[in-house]
Amino acid sequence: MRRLMCAGAVALLVCFGGAVAGAQSTTPTGTWTFTGYGLYGYWLYGFVPSGASVNILYNGVRFAPGLDTIIEDDVGAGWQSNNFYRNSDGSLYTGNDPVITTYDQAEFVNDLGIRQGVLWNETQKRNLLEAFLFYRIHYDYNVQTGGAAPQLVFASNFPDRTQILGNALHAGLSYNTVAVDDIHKTEEGIYGEASVEWGPSFLFNSIGNADYYRFNATFKGYKTLFTGSTEDGTMNLFSAYLADFFGVDYAGGSSIPIYVIESYGGRYMRWSNSTSIHGLDDGHYGTDLKVLNNLELRLVGPAVIWSDLVPAVFIFVDTAYYNGFFMDPNNTPGGFIGSTGAGIYLDFFGLCNFNLYFAYPFAGTRVDGSAYSISAAFNLAF
Repeated sequence: MRRLMCAGAVALLVCFGGAVAGAQSTTPTGTWTFTGYGLYGYWLYGFVPSGASVNILYNGVRFAPGLDTIIEDDVGAGWQSNNFYRNSDGSLYTGNDPVITTYDQAEFVNDLGIRQGVLWNETQKRNLLEAFLFYRIHYDYNVQTGGAAPQLVFASNFPDRTQILGNALHAGLSYNTVAVDDIHKTEEGIYGEASVEWGPSFLFNSIGNADYYRFNATFKGYKTLFTGSTEDGTMNLFSAYLADFFGVDYAGGSSIPIYVIESYGGRYMRWSNSTSIHGLDDGHYGTDLKVLNNLELRLVGPAVIWSDLVPAVFIFVDTAYYNGFFMDPNNTPGGFIGSTGAGIYLDFFGLCNFNLYFAYPFAGTRVDGSAYSISAAFNLAF
């Protein structure tokens, strides 16, 4: 129950919730594995949990000798804030009023499916190449927040402006060699994934009228630069590694849900460009076509008291391209956004990390007009 333990750490460390984004597919540790615990955050600016998620893995059957067959259910529910930046005619909103762009939302998500090994990694004793097929359910119910002006989402022409029950099939391949050094808290290896998501109107999508498809490709690479430990080798002194995330996401169809526009697909969805670009606002650059790259240098250590309590510094450069806005009558052209900055984080017994960072957007603008932001997050972006 790793992330539930992490919830206790959150209370102690006064850090706020949010599901981990962009995680690799998890490896079972037994017949039943409960992992991927996440928290929704809402009250007190997101510091108080308002929901939770968990990944449940069953590894008790085998369809091919020498390869893992994993039945997986990823389920979560909670109350959260969301954002929407479109005028009533579908054109882009360019103002700076957070009262009309932010609304409340109840959410339930469930991905149920199977991961079947195709190639085996003898070194790491797990699937190297996996094929997967999931049935994806996504339910959102939008609620107006306080204030005199109604939120933009409710005045829009989007068919899912009040609620949506989205059903989709999600299939693809993933390749994983990522290994974590438990002593030095560094990572080494690559993770690659390609998938297609299909949510046709006839797949029980009458609530919110979803009718879409999405193609997604994801690559993550980690390279350890050096490691240093105590003489007995049990505690990290100072280590460093590079981490890079690259993602491409394209959605099409006659009715693309808001949550698809504002997210990257794949096994574990992560929010769209503006959230993945440190320092920019959630949902601000959600589009049909998104290309993203996050590059980070992570300087880890030294361990404090225990080997699994490790502070670190990360330096990042984020860049993204966006193009195409579904239902935009002005056919607004795409563009580039980016930010750079640095932060600190604390790896708490390998369960979670709380991070605080400074970000300077060098391309794209914040909704509040400020030139930089200082923000906190629960776990790193990838």
